[in-house]
Amino acid sequence: MKLTLYFKGNFMTKYIFTLLTILMCFNACSNETQHKEAPELPPVKYQSLKGLIGAGEPIMLEMGSTDCGSCKEMGKLLYKVKAKFPCAHIYFVDIKKERDIASMYNVRMMPTQIFLDAEGTVIDTHIGPYESKQLMEKLKIVGIIK
Repeated sequence: MKLTLYFKGNFMTKYIFTLLTILMCFNACSNETQHKEAPELPPVKYQSLKGLIGAGEPIMLEMGSTDCGSCKEMGKLLYKVKAKFPCAHIYFVDIKKERDIASMYNVRMMPTQIFLDAEGTVIDTHIGPYESKQLMEKLKIVGIIK
């Protein structure tokens, strides 16, 4: 079956229609590339962290969910921090999937950051997202980054 479009009107109408169609295609393609989400720190199972907690290094646990807006923003920020400091002990635990961990650390809101010292003792808790500068200062104070 052959599909043919017929235009009523003059050449200029056909030209404008074709030009608009091409521009709409370019716009759709450019919007696709512009709306790519920044990467986020991936969640880890708490069970895999048990050997690290109290093993001589301070740790930050980001308690949140993959479908929470503020948690996603923190995830993007933490991804950048981990990219800059790959040896930093910063981990994201999805407490919607691991509710018992939220209870264990008394998490009441998302996101919540739990800071543990080298022995595994909770030394500080922060509720809500951090600004980049504040987070970096906190990570330096607790010894997670240098």
